[in-house]
Amino acid sequence: MYRLFLLLLVLGCTPHAQAQYELRDAFPELTFDLPVDIVAVPGEEDRLAVVEKPGRIVVFANDAATSATQTLLDITPQVNSSPNEAGLLGLAFHPDFATNGYFYVNYTTGNLATRISRFQAGAEGTAAASSETILITFPQPFENHNAGCLRFGPDSYLYIATGDGGSGGDPQNNGQNRKSILGKMLRIDVNQTEGERPYAIPADNPYAGNNEGFLPEIYAYGLRNPWKFYPDPETGTLWVADVGQNKIEEIDRVEKGGNYGWRLMEASACYNPSTCDTAGLNLRLPVWEYSHDQGDVSITGGMVYRGQAAPSLQGKYIYGDYVSGRIWSLDAVAVSDTSPFLLKMNGNISTFGLDAAGELYVANYRQGKLYQLVEVTPTPSRSSMTPLDFSVQPNPGGAAFQFTINTQATDKATLQLFDHQGRHVDTLFRNERVTPGTRQVDYAARHLPSGVYIAQLTTSSGLQTLRLVRQ
Repeated sequence: MYRLFLLLLVLGCTPHAQAQYELRDAFPELTFDLPVDIVAVPGEEDRLAVVEKPGRIVVFANDAATSATQTLLDITPQVNSSPNEAGLLGLAFHPDFATNGYFYVNYTTGNLATRISRFQAGAEGTAAASSETILITFPQPFENHNAGCLRFGPDSYLYIATGDGGSGGDPQNNGQNRKSILGKMLRIDVNQTEGERPYAIPADNPYAGNNEGFLPEIYAYGLRNPWKFYPDPETGTLWVADVGQNKIEEIDRVEKGGNYGWRLMEASACYNPSTCDTAGLNLRLPVWEYSHDQGDVSITGGMVYRGQAAPSLQGKYIYGDYVSGRIWSLDAVAVSDTSPFLLKMNGNISTFGLDAAGELYVANYRQGKLYQLVEVTPTPSRSSMTPLDFSVQPNPGGAAFQFTINTQATDKATLQLFDHQGRHVDTLFRNERVTPGTRQVDYAARHLPSGVYIAQLTTSSGLQTLRLVRQ
Protein backbone atom coordinates (compact mmCIF):
# COMPACT_ATOMS: atom_id res chain seq x y z
CA MET A 1 0.00 0.00 0.00
CA TYR A 2 1.26 3.47 -0.83
CA ARG A 3 1.96 5.47 2.27
CA LEU A 4 2.43 9.18 2.64
CA PHE A 5 5.08 10.62 4.91
CA LEU A 6 3.16 11.69 8.01
CA LEU A 7 4.82 12.56 11.28
CA LEU A 8 3.21 10.81 14.22
CA LEU A 9 4.01 13.50 16.72
CA VAL A 10 1.80 15.36 19.19
CA LEU A 11 3.67 17.62 21.53
CA GLY A 12 3.81 16.10 24.99
CA CYS A 13 1.81 12.97 24.15
CA THR A 14 4.79 10.59 24.32
CA PRO A 15 8.25 10.72 25.86
CA HIS A 16 9.65 10.79 22.32
CA ALA A 17 7.74 13.88 21.22
CA GLN A 18 10.63 16.22 21.92
CA ALA A 19 13.44 14.00 20.65
CA GLN A 20 15.91 15.90 18.49
CA TYR A 21 18.80 14.61 16.46
CA GLU A 22 22.16 15.72 15.16
CA LEU A 23 24.77 14.47 12.77
CA ARG A 24 28.13 14.97 14.47
CA ASP A 25 31.43 14.78 12.64
CA ALA A 26 32.52 11.41 14.01
CA PHE A 27 36.17 11.64 12.96
CA PRO A 28 37.15 15.29 12.45
CA GLU A 29 40.72 14.42 11.45
CA LEU A 30 39.76 11.91 8.78
CA THR A 31 38.53 12.34 5.21
CA PHE A 32 37.77 9.47 2.83
CA ASP A 33 37.88 9.18 -0.95
CA LEU A 34 34.25 8.64 -2.05
CA PRO A 35 33.12 6.39 0.84
CA VAL A 36 30.48 3.80 -0.13
CA ASP A 37 30.44 1.34 2.79
CA ILE A 38 31.04 1.42 6.56
CA VAL A 39 31.58 -1.90 8.35
CA ALA A 40 32.63 -2.83 11.89
CA VAL A 41 35.68 -5.10 12.05
CA PRO A 42 34.66 -8.40 13.72
CA GLY A 43 36.58 -9.22 16.86
CA GLU A 44 37.91 -5.67 17.14
CA GLU A 45 35.28 -3.62 18.93
CA ASP A 46 37.21 -0.39 18.53
CA ARG A 47 37.83 -0.59 14.76
CA LEU A 48 35.85 0.44 11.69
CA ALA A 49 36.45 -0.14 8.00
CA VAL A 50 35.49 2.20 5.16
CA VAL A 51 35.30 1.24 1.50
CA GLU A 52 36.53 3.90 -0.92
CA LYS A 53 35.00 3.60 -4.38
CA PRO A 54 38.26 4.01 -6.37
CA GLY A 55 39.56 0.74 -4.92
CA ARG A 56 40.79 0.96 -1.35
CA ILE A 57 39.59 -0.27 2.06
CA VAL A 58 40.94 1.47 5.15
CA VAL A 59 40.56 0.60 8.84
CA PHE A 60 40.94 2.92 11.79
CA ALA A 61 40.29 3.28 15.49
CA ASN A 62 36.70 4.12 16.40
CA ASP A 63 37.80 7.20 18.31
CA ALA A 64 36.89 10.82 17.54
CA ALA A 65 40.54 11.79 18.07
CA THR A 66 41.95 9.32 15.56
CA SER A 67 43.98 10.88 12.77
CA ALA A 68 45.41 7.86 10.95
CA THR A 69 44.11 4.96 8.89
CA GLN A 70 45.63 1.67 7.86
CA THR A 71 45.11 0.22 4.39
CA LEU A 72 43.44 -3.18 4.59
CA LEU A 73 43.29 -3.63 0.80
CA ASP A 74 44.27 -1.60 -2.25
CA ILE A 75 43.14 -2.99 -5.61
CA THR A 76 42.84 0.37 -7.34
CA PRO A 77 44.69 -0.83 -10.50
CA GLN A 78 42.13 -3.57 -11.17
CA VAL A 79 39.00 -1.58 -10.29
CA ASN A 80 37.02 0.30 -12.91
CA SER A 81 35.54 3.24 -11.02
CA SER A 82 35.11 5.70 -13.86
CA PRO A 83 31.40 5.04 -14.52
CA ASN A 84 29.31 6.73 -11.87
CA GLU A 85 27.98 3.51 -10.33
CA ALA A 86 31.04 1.30 -10.84
CA GLY A 87 33.98 0.77 -8.52
CA LEU A 88 34.81 -1.02 -5.30
CA LEU A 89 31.28 -1.07 -3.89
CA GLY A 90 30.88 -3.43 -0.94
CA LEU A 91 32.60 -5.26 1.91
CA ALA A 92 31.63 -8.16 4.15
CA PHE A 93 33.91 -9.60 6.81
CA HIS A 94 33.71 -13.34 7.37
CA PRO A 95 32.14 -14.02 10.79
CA ASP A 96 35.44 -15.70 11.76
CA PHE A 97 37.60 -12.91 10.35
CA ALA A 98 39.50 -12.60 13.64
CA THR A 99 40.92 -16.09 13.10
CA ASN A 100 40.89 -16.69 9.33
CA GLY A 101 41.41 -13.15 8.01
CA TYR A 102 38.81 -13.62 5.24
CA PHE A 103 36.74 -10.79 3.83
CA TYR A 104 34.65 -10.46 0.68
CA VAL A 105 34.27 -7.56 -1.74
CA ASN A 106 32.13 -6.54 -4.69
CA TYR A 107 33.93 -4.55 -7.39
CA THR A 108 33.74 -3.64 -11.07
CA THR A 109 36.52 -4.85 -13.35
CA GLY A 110 38.06 -2.99 -16.26
CA ASN A 111 35.79 -4.67 -18.78
CA LEU A 112 32.68 -3.63 -16.84
CA ALA A 113 32.01 -6.92 -15.11
CA THR A 114 30.95 -7.37 -11.49
CA ARG A 115 33.29 -9.55 -9.45
CA ILE A 116 32.71 -11.08 -6.03
CA SER A 117 36.04 -12.05 -4.47
CA ARG A 118 37.55 -13.20 -1.20
CA PHE A 119 40.78 -11.73 0.16
CA GLN A 120 42.78 -12.67 3.22
CA ALA A 121 44.41 -10.30 5.66
CA GLY A 122 47.75 -11.30 7.11
CA ALA A 123 49.08 -10.97 10.62
CA GLU A 124 50.08 -7.35 9.96
CA GLY A 125 46.44 -6.48 9.21
CA THR A 126 46.70 -5.92 5.46
CA ALA A 127 45.70 -8.09 2.51
CA ALA A 128 47.73 -8.44 -0.66
CA ALA A 129 45.94 -8.20 -3.99
CA SER A 130 47.47 -11.59 -4.77
CA SER A 131 45.42 -13.19 -1.97
CA GLU A 132 42.30 -12.89 -4.13
CA THR A 133 40.03 -15.88 -4.71
CA ILE A 134 37.40 -15.07 -7.32
CA LEU A 135 33.97 -16.48 -6.46
CA ILE A 136 31.65 -15.01 -9.10
CA THR A 137 32.14 -12.80 -12.17
CA PHE A 138 29.34 -11.65 -14.46
CA PRO A 139 29.14 -8.96 -17.17
CA GLN A 140 27.22 -5.73 -16.79
CA PRO A 141 25.38 -4.77 -20.00
CA PHE A 142 25.30 -1.07 -19.03
CA GLU A 143 27.26 1.22 -16.72
CA ASN A 144 24.57 1.74 -14.09
CA HIS A 145 22.55 -0.35 -11.61
CA ASN A 146 25.45 -2.38 -10.27
CA ALA A 147 24.00 -2.57 -6.74
CA GLY A 148 27.15 -3.60 -4.81
CA CYS A 149 26.16 -4.53 -1.26
CA LEU A 150 27.06 -7.90 0.26
CA ARG A 151 26.51 -9.05 3.84
CA PHE A 152 26.59 -12.19 5.94
CA GLY A 153 23.21 -13.15 7.35
CA PRO A 154 22.47 -14.64 10.77
CA ASP A 155 22.56 -18.03 8.99
CA SER A 156 26.27 -17.46 8.13
CA TYR A 157 25.52 -17.47 4.40
CA LEU A 158 26.76 -14.64 2.18
CA TYR A 159 24.01 -12.51 0.63
CA ILE A 160 24.81 -10.53 -2.53
CA ALA A 161 22.57 -7.93 -4.19
CA THR A 162 22.69 -7.45 -7.96
CA GLY A 163 21.13 -4.69 -10.06
CA ASP A 164 19.08 -5.27 -13.19
CA GLY A 165 21.97 -4.48 -15.54
CA GLY A 166 21.18 -0.84 -16.06
CA SER A 167 20.03 1.49 -18.79
CA GLY A 168 16.42 2.38 -17.93
CA GLY A 169 13.32 0.26 -17.53
CA ASP A 170 15.26 -3.03 -17.49
CA PRO A 171 15.26 -3.45 -21.29
CA GLN A 172 16.48 -7.08 -21.03
CA ASN A 173 13.83 -7.96 -18.40
CA ASN A 174 16.55 -9.35 -16.14
CA GLY A 175 14.62 -8.72 -12.94
CA GLN A 176 11.95 -11.29 -13.83
CA ASN A 177 14.29 -13.75 -15.54
CA ARG A 178 15.38 -16.40 -13.08
CA LYS A 179 18.02 -17.62 -15.55
CA SER A 180 19.79 -14.24 -15.24
CA ILE A 181 21.96 -13.28 -12.28
CA LEU A 182 20.87 -9.64 -12.61
CA GLY A 183 18.14 -8.03 -10.52
CA LYS A 184 18.44 -10.57 -7.73
CA MET A 185 19.31 -11.29 -4.14
CA LEU A 186 21.81 -14.16 -4.12
CA ARG A 187 22.73 -16.45 -1.22
CA ILE A 188 25.79 -18.73 -1.17
CA ASP A 189 27.74 -20.81 1.35
CA VAL A 190 31.36 -19.64 1.33
CA ASN A 191 32.42 -22.23 3.90
CA GLN A 192 31.94 -25.10 1.46
CA THR A 193 32.78 -25.84 -2.18
CA GLU A 194 30.65 -27.67 -4.69
CA GLY A 195 31.99 -29.12 -7.94
CA GLU A 196 33.81 -26.39 -9.83
CA ARG A 197 32.31 -23.66 -7.71
CA PRO A 198 34.50 -22.13 -4.98
CA TYR A 199 31.33 -21.98 -2.86
CA ALA A 200 28.26 -24.16 -2.27
CA ILE A 201 24.53 -23.66 -2.79
CA PRO A 202 22.54 -23.74 0.47
CA ALA A 203 20.23 -26.75 0.33
CA ASP A 204 17.17 -24.62 1.10
CA ASN A 205 17.76 -22.00 -1.60
CA PRO A 206 14.51 -21.84 -3.57
CA TYR A 207 16.05 -23.12 -6.82
CA ALA A 208 18.66 -25.50 -5.45
CA GLY A 209 18.70 -28.58 -7.63
CA ASN A 210 16.02 -27.30 -10.01
CA ASN A 211 15.79 -28.69 -13.57
CA GLU A 212 14.43 -25.55 -15.22
CA GLY A 213 17.70 -23.71 -15.66
CA PHE A 214 17.00 -21.22 -12.87
CA LEU A 215 20.16 -20.06 -11.10
CA PRO A 216 20.52 -21.94 -7.81
CA GLU A 217 22.24 -18.93 -6.20
CA ILE A 218 18.98 -16.94 -6.36
CA TYR A 219 17.33 -16.22 -3.01
CA ALA A 220 14.80 -13.64 -4.31
CA TYR A 221 14.22 -11.75 -7.55
CA GLY A 222 12.37 -8.85 -9.19
CA LEU A 223 14.79 -6.15 -7.95
CA ARG A 224 15.93 -3.05 -9.83
CA ASN A 225 18.96 -1.60 -8.05
CA PRO A 226 19.17 -2.74 -4.42
CA TRP A 227 22.07 -0.46 -3.51
CA LYS A 228 21.93 -1.25 0.22
CA PHE A 229 20.43 -4.04 2.30
CA TYR A 230 20.64 -5.16 5.92
CA PRO A 231 20.14 -8.64 7.42
CA ASP A 232 18.98 -7.94 10.97
CA PRO A 233 21.04 -10.22 13.24
CA GLU A 234 18.39 -10.15 15.98
CA THR A 235 15.26 -10.92 13.97
CA GLY A 236 16.61 -12.37 10.73
CA THR A 237 14.61 -9.84 8.71
CA LEU A 238 16.29 -8.96 5.41
CA TRP A 239 15.72 -5.24 4.78
CA VAL A 240 16.30 -4.20 1.17
CA ALA A 241 16.09 -0.64 -0.15
CA ASP A 242 15.49 -0.75 -3.91
CA VAL A 243 16.13 2.39 -5.95
CA GLY A 244 13.17 3.28 -8.18
CA GLN A 245 12.91 4.32 -11.83
CA ASN A 246 10.77 7.39 -12.43
CA LYS A 247 8.33 7.73 -9.56
CA ILE A 248 8.80 5.69 -6.38
CA GLU A 249 11.49 4.47 -3.97
CA GLU A 250 10.81 1.33 -1.96
CA ILE A 251 11.76 -0.68 1.13
CA ASP A 252 11.17 -4.43 1.08
CA ARG A 253 11.41 -7.13 3.69
CA VAL A 254 12.81 -9.81 1.43
CA GLU A 255 11.88 -13.45 1.95
CA LYS A 256 13.14 -16.64 0.33
CA GLY A 257 11.72 -17.16 -3.15
CA GLY A 258 9.95 -13.82 -3.21
CA ASN A 259 9.28 -11.87 -6.42
CA TYR A 260 9.50 -8.14 -5.72
CA GLY A 261 7.95 -7.06 -8.97
CA TRP A 262 10.44 -5.16 -11.11
CA ARG A 263 10.03 -4.49 -14.09
CA LEU A 264 6.31 -5.15 -13.88
CA MET A 265 6.00 -3.00 -10.80
CA GLU A 266 7.77 0.09 -9.52
CA ALA A 267 7.08 -0.36 -5.81
CA SER A 268 3.28 -0.86 -5.55
CA ALA A 269 2.47 0.79 -8.92
CA CYS A 270 2.55 -0.70 -12.39
CA TYR A 271 5.70 0.50 -14.12
CA ASN A 272 4.12 0.20 -17.56
CA PRO A 273 0.35 -0.26 -17.19
CA SER A 274 0.03 -1.65 -20.72
CA THR A 275 2.30 -4.62 -19.89
CA CYS A 276 1.48 -5.05 -16.20
CA ASP A 277 0.08 -8.57 -16.11
CA THR A 278 0.75 -9.83 -12.59
CA ALA A 279 -1.78 -12.67 -12.55
CA GLY A 280 -0.52 -15.70 -10.67
CA LEU A 281 2.83 -14.14 -9.77
CA ASN A 282 2.16 -13.60 -6.04
CA LEU A 283 4.25 -10.44 -6.03
CA ARG A 284 5.60 -9.12 -2.73
CA LEU A 285 4.84 -5.41 -2.37
CA PRO A 286 6.98 -2.99 -0.35
CA VAL A 287 6.49 -2.41 3.35
CA TRP A 288 7.22 1.25 2.70
CA GLU A 289 7.58 3.54 -0.29
CA TYR A 290 7.86 7.23 -1.12
CA SER A 291 7.33 9.24 -4.26
CA HIS A 292 9.73 11.53 -6.11
CA ASP A 293 7.38 14.50 -5.74
CA GLN A 294 9.50 16.33 -3.16
CA GLY A 295 12.94 15.73 -4.66
CA ASP A 296 13.65 12.44 -2.86
CA VAL A 297 14.67 10.26 -5.81
CA SER A 298 17.29 7.68 -4.77
CA ILE A 299 16.91 5.67 -1.57
CA THR A 300 19.92 4.68 0.51
CA GLY A 301 19.02 1.80 2.79
CA GLY A 302 20.21 1.74 6.36
CA MET A 303 20.02 -0.42 9.44
CA VAL A 304 17.88 -1.20 12.45
CA TYR A 305 19.24 0.93 15.27
CA ARG A 306 19.90 -0.58 18.71
CA GLY A 307 22.56 1.75 20.08
CA GLN A 308 22.53 4.15 23.05
CA ALA A 309 23.31 7.55 21.49
CA ALA A 310 19.76 7.96 20.15
CA PRO A 311 17.53 5.99 22.57
CA SER A 312 14.22 7.10 21.03
CA LEU A 313 15.25 5.43 17.77
CA GLN A 314 15.94 1.99 19.23
CA GLY A 315 14.20 -0.66 17.17
CA LYS A 316 13.76 1.69 14.23
CA TYR A 317 14.99 1.12 10.69
CA ILE A 318 16.93 4.25 9.70
CA TYR A 319 17.27 5.14 6.02
CA GLY A 320 17.84 8.17 3.81
CA ASP A 321 17.82 9.58 0.31
CA TYR A 322 21.09 9.96 -1.60
CA VAL A 323 19.97 13.03 -3.53
CA SER A 324 17.94 15.05 -1.02
CA GLY A 325 19.98 14.11 2.07
CA ARG A 326 16.84 13.53 4.14
CA ILE A 327 16.86 10.84 6.83
CA TRP A 328 13.81 9.04 8.23
CA SER A 329 12.95 6.23 10.63
CA LEU A 330 10.54 3.32 10.23
CA ASP A 331 9.25 1.02 12.94
CA ALA A 332 11.07 -2.26 12.37
CA VAL A 333 8.44 -4.38 14.11
CA ALA A 334 4.99 -3.00 13.37
CA VAL A 335 5.84 -1.11 10.14
CA SER A 336 3.11 1.46 10.67
CA ASP A 337 1.65 4.04 8.30
CA THR A 338 4.16 6.70 9.34
CA SER A 339 7.86 7.22 8.74
CA PRO A 340 9.01 10.26 10.75
CA PHE A 341 11.47 12.67 9.20
CA LEU A 342 14.51 13.04 11.47
CA LEU A 343 16.88 15.53 9.85
CA LYS A 344 18.60 16.44 6.61
CA MET A 345 22.27 16.15 5.68
CA ASN A 346 23.71 18.69 3.28
CA GLY A 347 25.25 16.27 0.85
CA ASN A 348 24.85 12.87 -0.73
CA ILE A 349 24.10 9.96 1.62
CA SER A 350 26.02 7.05 0.12
CA THR A 351 25.80 4.59 3.01
CA PHE A 352 24.95 3.95 6.64
CA GLY A 353 26.98 1.77 8.98
CA LEU A 354 26.96 0.39 12.51
CA ASP A 355 29.86 0.03 14.89
CA ALA A 356 30.25 -2.86 17.33
CA ALA A 357 28.12 -1.04 19.92
CA GLY A 358 25.28 -0.54 17.44
CA GLU A 359 25.85 3.19 16.93
CA LEU A 360 24.86 4.54 13.52
CA TYR A 361 27.10 6.41 11.08
CA VAL A 362 26.25 8.18 7.82
CA ALA A 363 28.69 8.82 4.97
CA ASN A 364 28.68 12.07 3.00
CA TYR A 365 29.88 10.84 -0.38
CA ARG A 366 31.30 14.03 -1.88
CA GLN A 367 32.69 15.48 1.35
CA GLY A 368 34.27 12.17 2.29
CA LYS A 369 33.11 12.54 5.89
CA LEU A 370 31.42 10.22 8.39
CA TYR A 371 28.79 11.54 10.78
CA GLN A 372 27.29 9.88 13.82
CA LEU A 373 23.56 10.14 14.44
CA VAL A 374 22.93 11.22 18.03
CA GLU A 375 19.96 12.37 20.06
CA VAL A 376 20.21 15.63 21.96
CA THR A 377 18.25 17.12 24.83
CA PRO A 378 16.15 20.06 23.62
CA THR A 379 16.97 22.52 26.38
CA PRO A 380 18.62 25.93 26.04
CA SER A 381 21.07 25.10 28.80
CA ARG A 382 22.73 22.08 27.20
CA SER A 383 26.46 22.62 26.76
CA SER A 384 27.46 19.48 24.89
CA MET A 385 27.09 21.16 21.52
CA THR A 386 30.28 22.57 20.09
CA PRO A 387 30.50 25.27 18.95
CA LEU A 388 26.77 26.16 19.10
CA ASP A 389 23.85 25.92 21.51
CA PHE A 390 20.54 26.17 19.71
CA SER A 391 17.03 26.75 21.13
CA VAL A 392 13.67 28.26 20.22
CA GLN A 393 10.98 30.06 22.23
CA PRO A 394 8.03 29.82 22.62
CA ASN A 395 7.46 26.21 21.70
CA PRO A 396 4.60 25.63 20.95
CA GLY A 397 4.21 29.09 19.48
CA GLY A 398 1.92 31.21 17.39
CA ALA A 399 2.73 33.93 14.91
CA ALA A 400 6.33 34.47 16.01
CA PHE A 401 9.31 32.45 17.21
CA GLN A 402 12.71 33.49 18.50
CA PHE A 403 15.75 31.31 17.90
CA THR A 404 18.73 31.66 20.24
CA ILE A 405 22.19 30.66 19.02
CA ASN A 406 24.97 30.71 21.56
CA THR A 407 28.41 30.19 20.04
CA GLN A 408 31.84 29.86 21.58
CA ALA A 409 33.77 30.05 18.33
CA THR A 410 33.66 31.83 14.99
CA ASP A 411 31.95 29.77 12.32
CA LYS A 412 29.60 29.91 9.34
CA ALA A 413 26.03 28.80 9.87
CA THR A 414 22.84 28.18 7.91
CA LEU A 415 19.38 28.09 9.52
CA GLN A 416 16.54 26.44 7.56
CA LEU A 417 12.98 25.35 8.27
CA PHE A 418 11.35 22.13 6.98
CA ASP A 419 7.83 20.80 7.32
CA HIS A 420 6.92 17.43 8.84
CA GLN A 421 7.45 15.72 5.48
CA GLY A 422 10.99 17.07 5.18
CA ARG A 423 10.08 19.66 2.54
CA HIS A 424 11.97 22.93 2.60
CA VAL A 425 9.83 25.79 3.92
CA ASP A 426 12.18 28.71 4.51
CA THR A 427 15.80 29.77 4.90
CA LEU A 428 16.36 32.25 7.72
CA PHE A 429 20.01 32.79 6.80
CA ARG A 430 22.67 30.98 4.77
CA ASN A 431 26.45 30.75 5.27
CA GLU A 432 26.46 33.70 7.64
CA ARG A 433 29.46 34.36 9.85
CA VAL A 434 28.68 33.88 13.54
CA THR A 435 31.01 35.08 16.27
CA PRO A 436 31.33 34.12 19.94
CA GLY A 437 28.35 35.21 21.98
CA THR A 438 24.58 34.99 21.86
CA ARG A 439 22.56 35.78 18.75
CA GLN A 440 18.78 35.93 18.65
CA VAL A 441 16.86 35.53 15.42
CA ASP A 442 13.20 36.58 15.27
CA TYR A 443 11.03 34.68 12.83
CA ALA A 444 7.53 35.78 11.78
CA ALA A 445 5.47 32.63 11.26
CA ARG A 446 2.10 34.11 10.33
CA HIS A 447 2.28 32.50 6.89
CA LEU A 448 2.86 29.01 8.27
CA PRO A 449 -0.09 26.62 8.63
CA SER A 450 -0.50 25.02 12.03
CA GLY A 451 1.61 21.92 12.45
CA VAL A 452 5.02 20.49 13.30
CA TYR A 453 8.21 21.88 11.74
CA ILE A 454 11.92 21.09 11.88
CA ALA A 455 14.43 23.90 12.31
CA GLN A 456 17.89 22.82 11.15
CA LEU A 457 21.11 24.64 11.98
CA THR A 458 24.12 23.64 9.89
CA THR A 459 27.69 24.49 10.90
CA SER A 460 31.12 23.10 10.13
CA SER A 461 30.73 20.69 13.07
CA GLY A 462 27.54 19.11 11.74
CA LEU A 463 23.78 19.52 12.00
CA GLN A 464 21.47 20.41 14.88
CA THR A 465 17.70 20.20 14.70
CA LEU A 466 14.78 21.47 16.75
CA ARG A 467 11.19 20.38 16.44
CA LEU A 468 8.79 23.27 16.86
CA VAL A 469 5.00 23.45 16.83
CA ARG A 470 3.05 26.24 15.13
CA GLN A 471 -0.34 26.47 16.84
